[in-house]
Amino acid sequence: MLLLWLNMLNFKVDAEVNTDKGRIDAVWTWQERVVVAEIKYANARTTTTDALLDKALAQIRARRYYERYAGENKRIALLGVAFAGKEIACRIPGQPHQNSVKNLTFAPHGT
Repeated sequence: MLLLWLNMLNFKVDAEVNTDKGRIDAVWTWQERVVVAEIKYANARTTTTDALLDKALAQIRARRYYERYAGENKRIALLGVAFAGKEIACRIPGQPHQNSVKNLTFAPHGT
């Protein structure tokens, strides 16, 4: 759904981008920016969104997914997205409000 929504907003969106070090979950570009995103899912009872975000960003850094876009003369942002049960969180390292979209809880309509 996220990638469909971004596509509708005229971002150039690529999913499951292969690199020599692994597969990037999602990349989207807009004007002079590239966002490299790793998405993690887990049962809320087994882990927290913070732990998933740490894992997602560690994977981007360890596998150096951003290197693929370094020569494009664009600003590169790393994005971790976490889904743990009904909680959703995201983090962009270096941003002052990096967890501002944390702990959103979704319930079926009418509950």
